[in-house]
Amino acid sequence: MGRGLRKTDDKEFVVILDFIGNYTNNYMIPIALSGDRSYSRDTMRRMAFEGSRSLPGPSTIHFDAISRERIYQSISQSKVTSSFRKEKYFALKAKLNRIPTVMDFYTYGELDPRLFITRTVPSYDAFVRKYDGDYQITYTKHQETILAYVTDLLLNGMRPHELVMLGMIMNHESLKEETFEQKLKQICPSVIYRKQDYDSAIRILQNAFISTPQDRLRYGNTCILNERKEVSPAFAMDLLDGNFRQELHILMQYGMKRFEDWYAEQLDENNLALYEKYSRRDVCRLLDWPKDHSSTIFGYRIAYNTCPIFVTYQKMENITAETRYEDRFLSNDLFSWMTRHNVKREDQQVKDIMHAGENGMKILLFIKKNDAEGSGHYYLGEVTPAEAPVQKEITKENGKKEPIVNIIFRLKKSVRDDLYDYLTE
Repeated sequence: MGRGLRKTDDKEFVVILDFIGNYTNNYMIPIALSGDRSYSRDTMRRMAFEGSRSLPGPSTIHFDAISRERIYQSISQSKVTSSFRKEKYFALKAKLNRIPTVMDFYTYGELDPRLFITRTVPSYDAFVRKYDGDYQITYTKHQETILAYVTDLLLNGMRPHELVMLGMIMNHESLKEETFEQKLKQICPSVIYRKQDYDSAIRILQNAFISTPQDRLRYGNTCILNERKEVSPAFAMDLLDGNFRQELHILMQYGMKRFEDWYAEQLDENNLALYEKYSRRDVCRLLDWPKDHSSTIFGYRIAYNTCPIFVTYQKMENITAETRYEDRFLSNDLFSWMTRHNVKREDQQVKDIMHAGENGMKILLFIKKNDAEGSGHYYLGEVTPAEAPVQKEITKENGKKEPIVNIIFRLKKSVRDDLYDYLTE
């Protein structure tokens, strides 16, 4: 490669052919080509299927189908181990000659800061305390829960509203709707203000959104705002601790930076960015649902005049026959979708979907390639029914046949070629 890249007057380009042998570490290929060292699986997948789109300058790259598939398999099997996290942490600490923050990891690109978070380590602070003996800062149980809550729901930066509100609270500013609207426009001029987003963000800070038993157990009655939209006494006491304020401020900085870099310029009228990945809980929050209904959405749910649809394109072989739906693309802008089993054309849910244009309901399509991608689905935008629904049958494991409805959707915006190829190949 060195010889090929050596410049001479009569050479305009170089073609490099590589035959992959040690493909167990294929996930390193997109890292090497892009320079991105975050080790985020989603970022690596994006680098792989975007190919030349993600490379700087005039360079191009092409993977044959087998190489691409092996790279994707390698990415899915790659693991960020505890020892790898510690290695990355102490390497950056040595480089900075101080304890690094989440913003340091984002700035230097050494590791996606969210990868420090696990089931047993609910915040970055908890990770540092666990592994770095030089870190002597301690927090109360309530403060630790607040940091874990902010990390869990807001660190991804998908919406700035809650982060802006936290900043206003820390600066002793009023959270009245008019005041918040002005502040949001000042900090995030690209964001369109909507009252329902304001109300939703308030519910998040009141801890009124979460509803699953696991989240209730994890966060209990912890809240930042009370029912009167005032700062809770416990959180006001937390903010008297300078170290806690600083840690919370850094988390907010990181969340806002992610919003600016990943979402700010791409948001549509549904608070979602085309081709970015969202979990069911993310979608419930960003669609302003008052509660987290992610545990009961399954493939889709009609609620609050919206209908998010979640599709796993490549079904696992061991799933039951009645859930092995034949969802598939017909083209870049047409998608064939199956309802749940035991549904008929005359059912109300089918009528609601077919008359979405008349009743103002928005149908939003989210797709992931397979279960190896985790809980996130790519947002493909709004869809509308393109043809009359077709009544079909599905055969259950016991041989019994049940009704199911097939609907052809037209996407508002055709799927980009590279993502379409990735999902369908």
